[in-house]
Amino acid sequence: MRKTAFPAILALAFLTTAAAAEEPSDEAAEFVRGNVLSIFYHEFGHALVDILGVPVMGREEDAADALSVVLTNEMWDEDMARTTAWATAEFWLQSASDNADEEPAYADVHGLDMQRHFTHVCLFYGANPDARGDFVTEFELPEERAEGCADEYARTAESWGLYLDEIATDEPGTSISMDVDPADSILIVLGYEVEGLNERYVLPEGLTVSLESCGEINAFYDSATMSVTFCTEYVDYLWEQTEAMGL
Repeated sequence: MRKTAFPAILALAFLTTAAAAEEPSDEAAEFVRGNVLSIFYHEFGHALVDILGVPVMGREEDAADALSVVLTNEMWDEDMARTTAWATAEFWLQSASDNADEEPAYADVHGLDMQRHFTHVCLFYGANPDARGDFVTEFELPEERAEGCADEYARTAESWGLYLDEIATDEPGTSISMDVDPADSILIVLGYEVEGLNERYVLPEGLTVSLESCGEINAFYDSATMSVTFCTEYVDYLWEQTEAMGL
């Protein structure tokens, strides 16, 4: 069953976050919340590659990006999925703008910001092209790329589906846990998402999720501790992006 929206307490938590200088707009809160979700799904992808031994042809970062779109499409109803996908697409556009004066990191394990942006838009559009044509227009996805997006998403969903089916469950589990103070607004959102994943999947090994200061803008999976860490600096950066975007 797809989730339809965050409980009212989660929306309130975002509107009362201390990360913003003043009460943020609904659009700013949606941007931050959507990116927290997509980043978490991305790191969950790294965890699955490690825990399930998923063979990855190409860059693991690309595979993790792809899983983020698959989970966004499958975990949420259309309205919430669109909000999350919009936030992620806007994130990559803003990130590309922020880094426009820097030399492109061609040797990096990640794709370039605009590459990640267009692949994200393509996959999300391809998951439901009859209803998401506006994404192609709004984010100026080239027609020649858009024509193949449905097949691109189908291949992606099938590939990840082989491994998601292995851990799918009808009985909610507790293999993913939070090692955090649930009073923090971002942690409330992450906790709600952990609960949703536990309702769908049971991992063969335990996975811990935490929010902490890292001294850098980052989120990462650590195979040694089987944990996903979301850095508070990343959350602060997302709020700063909303200000730069005028949200």
